[in-house]
Amino acid sequence: MSDAPLTREEQAAAPAADPAQKPAADAGEELDVWWGSYAGRAMVPGFVACGLLTLVIAGGAWYWWDVYQAHPRVARYSAYTLGTLVWGIQLLRWGYRTIFTNYRLTTRRLFRDKGLRTPAGPPVELTAVTEVAVEPPAFWERLLDVGRVRLACGNGPVRELVLDGVYQPGQVAEQIRRQVQRAQQGK
Repeated sequence: MSDAPLTREEQAAAPAADPAQKPAADAGEELDVWWGSYAGRAMVPGFVACGLLTLVIAGGAWYWWDVYQAHPRVARYSAYTLGTLVWGIQLLRWGYRTIFTNYRLTTRRLFRDKGLRTPAGPPVELTAVTEVAVEPPAFWERLLDVGRVRLACGNGPVRELVLDGVYQPGQVAEQIRRQVQRAQQGK
């Protein structure tokens, strides 16, 4: 046999590789099934509250300036400072949650990492999961298609695990249920 590349005609004449003959993955191999994180859209109500609070601050500054004859600069810069503080805290919360809250589902386990301050807890073995449920969402959560997925575990170091701020929680819960079923059948 030569090491020369096959021509198009030779490639077309060669038998196609049968996907069924592909080497099977090791039954003990753990593969990633789903990665997720806290959905930033889950914090929309907090941003709405910040907007309303900003309006209250602006109204208070105007009232302070109008009624108490405060110096306009003092009222204005006080409102700027308070507004910046409110929005800065909210943006920091949003960034922290969306960057540092992560979920990972494998063929055997579910991992949850909640950030810098909280060490990652032990993973949940899917064979120990007894129930997977989506908590009834609030009105705004249904509008934004976010929610919480709750896992109940019969034994092990983790008795219950809640995944907060999950985008499309019904689909994620169904995917977890399928993997739990596969893991328990393969046990």
